[in-house]
Amino acid sequence: AALAITDYYKSWAARSKNLPRFVSRPLESDMTVSGHPTLTLNLSSDQGDAAVIAYLEDIAPDGTRRYVSEGMLRALHRKESAPPETYAAGWVFHGCEAADAEPLVPGVASMIRFALLPTSWCFKAGHRIALALCGADRDNFIRLPYGRPGNWTIHLGLLGGGAASSLELPVE
Repeated sequence: AALAITDYYKSWAARSKNLPRFVSRPLESDMTVSGHPTLTLNLSSDQGDAAVIAYLEDIAPDGTRRYVSEGMLRALHRKESAPPETYAAGWVFHGCEAADAEPLVPGVASMIRFALLPTSWCFKAGHRIALALCGADRDNFIRLPYGRPGNWTIHLGLLGGGAASSLELPVE
């Protein structure tokens, strides 16, 4: 049986208070998310690489923010590939092979897709779903490129016929 953990990071509000975020309208009914959320970003940067870290949050009507899940991808390794035969993946997979590495072209939007860690979470009616983004995590990931973090632009609309920036939630 799974544990009902609602406060994974007790200090989440303080840790995440300055992160830019996209926030939904209050939900009209309960919504259960189970599986790997998938993030698609059309992102441009003034640098050739970036660590893109995304946090999925639950925001209660009183403003309390709770951590739900997270995902991370180094933009250099954004090329999607099929997983090895011995690896079962029903989500976006990145082989991170040196031959597949592709630096960002400064000022040019690139599509970056990655899965967040799997979760099973019930967002209650009246709560809002939020996606917070950052380029480093003080406990886990340094800023990239090291010593000269970039300025990003997230393009929300369609670019060149490609997918718009979006967050797909596996809803039951």
